[in-house]
Amino acid sequence: MRSGFITGGLRKADVVVGPKLEKPSLEPNFRNFDGPGEVLGVGTIYRDNQDKPKMHLHSAIGKGETTIVGCPRGGAKTFLILEVTIIEMLGINAARLPDAETGINLLSFKQKG
Repeated sequence: MRSGFITGGLRKADVVVGPKLEKPSLEPNFRNFDGPGEVLGVGTIYRDNQDKPKMHLHSAIGKGETTIVGCPRGGAKTFLILEVTIIEMLGINAARLPDAETGINLLSFKQKG
C-alpha cells in the first residue's frame, strides 16, 4: 500500500465537504475553491478493479481567512507547484472494495497469510 502527502498551491478545486444526504445513498456536498491558495493533504494510492492507479485524498485548502477541508475532486488546478511525497508501506494487504451499504469503494485490510 502507498500513502501520499501533498503540499503546494491550488488555483481552483471542487471539494467534497461531506454528504448532502446520507440515506438512501450518499450524495456529495461540493464547495468550490477559487484561489490561488495553499494546500496540505494526505491520501492513499491504490489500484482499481482494472488495475489502474487511483488516489483518494483529503486536504485543507485555503486563501487568507478562508479554509475548506475535504476531498478534492475533478477540476483541480495547480498554482505554481504541487509537491507529492509517496511512502510505500510493505507487508500491508489493502484494497478499495465495493461496500454494499454505502455503494462506494472503501479501504479494506486483509491479513497476509
